[in-house]
Amino acid sequence: MSVAPTHLAFVLVDQVGNVVAELTRAHGEPVDSDPADWWRACRTGVKDLLRRAGIGAERIRAIGVSGDSTVLVPTDKAGKALCPVTFAADPRITPALDELISAVGARNLANLTGRMPGLASPLTKVLAVRSGAKRAWHDAVAMLSAKDWLRLRLTGAAATDGCDASATLLFNPRTRSWSKQVLTAAGIDPSLLPPVSLGDALAGRVTEAAARETGLQAGTPVVVGAGHAAAVAIAAGAAPGTLVVELGGGGAIAAPAAEPGKAGLLQPGCHALDGALRSGLGLDGGAALAWTLERLAPVELAQARRNGRELIDLAAEFAAEVATGAEDLLWLPERDPRGAQLGAMHGLQARHHRGHLTRACLEAGALLARDAIAESGATTVIAVGPGTATPFCVQLLADACDRPVASVTVPHPAAVGAAMLATTAVGIHKSVADATAKMVHRKAAIAPRRLAADIHARQSAAVAALRRPPEPAAAEAGA
Repeated sequence: MSVAPTHLAFVLVDQVGNVVAELTRAHGEPVDSDPADWWRACRTGVKDLLRRAGIGAERIRAIGVSGDSTVLVPTDKAGKALCPVTFAADPRITPALDELISAVGARNLANLTGRMPGLASPLTKVLAVRSGAKRAWHDAVAMLSAKDWLRLRLTGAAATDGCDASATLLFNPRTRSWSKQVLTAAGIDPSLLPPVSLGDALAGRVTEAAARETGLQAGTPVVVGAGHAAAVAIAAGAAPGTLVVELGGGGAIAAPAAEPGKAGLLQPGCHALDGALRSGLGLDGGAALAWTLERLAPVELAQARRNGRELIDLAAEFAAEVATGAEDLLWLPERDPRGAQLGAMHGLQARHHRGHLTRACLEAGALLARDAIAESGATTVIAVGPGTATPFCVQLLADACDRPVASVTVPHPAAVGAAMLATTAVGIHKSVADATAKMVHRKAAIAPRRLAADIHARQSAAVAALRRPPEPAAAEAGA
């Protein structure tokens, strides 16, 4: 099971990695999302999943959970969410971000947690609750990530993994513990935060009450699970030295490592397992791709959504009409210091159409993956996500990275990764490595094309030149 900003994804996986059944349940919008809606989606989704698979709840050996890592849900002693939460960067909480930077310091936060504060940071959102929803803050006994809150509703047990903890801005990935310095400076009671465990640890069992609501069998084991990026890396069977690129879906990029490292394109943090995970988001073109399709192909986009097509699949259809390089059109993605998405189309001319713009967005994402390889030192690239079903997307990634790209084509890879963790908790597999060997099935790698790789290399150099600060003007003679 995986919690995304607009829906829950459910997969039923057997012990050799076959997806027996899968479905999604919408729960609303990513802004001001009510966790009670997640629980309603969970209740109906689990029942429908079992019905679709044609099996009884007694055959479910264990449950894994995953989810987006950008929220903390204020929760009361009964396990109820006390207010809505927002998954995206939220400009309304700018005063809370200013308060955080004033109290702790941006550089100090980066030194302690490996991450810079922004409008998408869970800690910033928590401080906004403290100042703007005083009743919710007063009644809160826990602050839980999305997947941890759902697990609490299933089991009554609070826990989290290293990946979700790292995203909060309250966790030190080097010591793998909550940061006392940040908690003290931000005025956060450490009792509000759950214990941090490995993702394949048993967190609890489905309660009688949750069983009645979901159709699950009471007593079914539920594991700690993993934040989205870590779960995607597990579904890909990624080891240190591997870069995992999620094409579509959550758009995660993840690089398992021995140590967290320093912040750059990839954010340092902990894996849901032992070791570290450097991760980032938005390598499918992000908001620019959605904006392009909404403005330039609204009819086709609406039809694609009605038919259940992925956004990246529609984008690939348009982008395939245009040659590599998008006729010198470059999308330059940026984020301002507060985390808001910005950017510009460089070289836009009258001859360019929606195919050029969508291709520029996809190529920009692939070039970011190229940069992440250089930063992480990865020697292997694996693609996951809905875009792997479209050869165009995997080929583009291989060309831009100038190396072969293998792919793992499973629906909802984060949910599959969580299921793999569940298999080790109950002894179906001896370890996550054993689960990987038996459950992960990679397609043969797609090799880069020499001419296309050369074009992308020139694009990469052009982007670097455009980002380079201008040289200071020469002093006038005699000045």
